[in-house]
Amino acid sequence: MKNTKHAIARASQRGIKDMFVKLVYLLGTDIDDKRLITRKQCLELSSVLSVLKRKVDQMAEKGGYVGVINKNTLLTIYRANSYSPKKAKKFSKVNDLGEVL
Repeated sequence: MKNTKHAIARASQRGIKDMFVKLVYLLGTDIDDKRLITRKQCLELSSVLSVLKRKVDQMAEKGGYVGVINKNTLLTIYRANSYSPKKAKKFSKVNDLGEVL
């Protein structure tokens, strides 16, 4: 989105931060030639983000996660700190030529 000099000046005069402008652009509802984000929408978004933050914090406590994806299909998922190359080698199958199957 491009901002005109006029819009930048008015936002500055009204104490509207650049991040607020971006949020209105990204999350606002189109009404004719305007984009609106209401107080109710802001409160709902805040609630959703607080739940999301708790979940992300829980994921971080576990060390993060790795999803193995092929053609937009989740094949498996595991904790990022649980992978061990030594264990993987121990459990991999090797043919007579020493190639991993």
